[in-house]
Amino acid sequence: MKEVRLIKTLEDLKDLSLLEEESLTEAEIQPLREELQRLAREEFDPYLATNRIERDNIRAAQVHEMLSFLVIRSLLNSRAQFAGDGALFWQALREVESLFEQREEIYVPDLPAEALRPVTRDLLFDCQVPSVGEIANLSVSRVLARTAIDAASRMADSMKVKKSEFRVEAVLARLQREAEIRRRQVH
Repeated sequence: MKEVRLIKTLEDLKDLSLLEEESLTEAEIQPLREELQRLAREEFDPYLATNRIERDNIRAAQVHEMLSFLVIRSLLNSRAQFAGDGALFWQALREVESLFEQREEIYVPDLPAEALRPVTRDLLFDCQVPSVGEIANLSVSRVLARTAIDAASRMADSMKVKKSEFRVEAVLARLQREAEIRRRQVH
């Protein structure tokens, strides 16, 4: 009896007799071709998605870097205004850190809404960005604040300036530039 089937494993060859003098019609081959294509798609679809997943992960990282830079810039700017001209960076950063010692969240004012609006779906943190207006004021969790503080520390360390001479203004300008770079990358 003639049976046409797709061989998928070595086990499928067991007790198989080939009819070498027979030829298969297109109608007999088509269902097997479709099954083979389905199997190939099931096997390789996850690999094809890796480029998209990697691209999405890079975008999410850039969005979070931008948010961290904007958050710490706002917080440092507020602390520097209290301290006046020539405020030292490391002192201002310690003051920002102290804000989160006893609170889970803190209010962060004056964030650029137009930079955040298009990327809110990419954020791990819930950020309620207003749909109109230029300014966003967010409640920032301790975790997000910690990433922002760490980002500012890394950036300041990379700037190679003596701690005793390191002013907030220099870091604020750099944070703004870096946030703008990330913004262009994700938009």
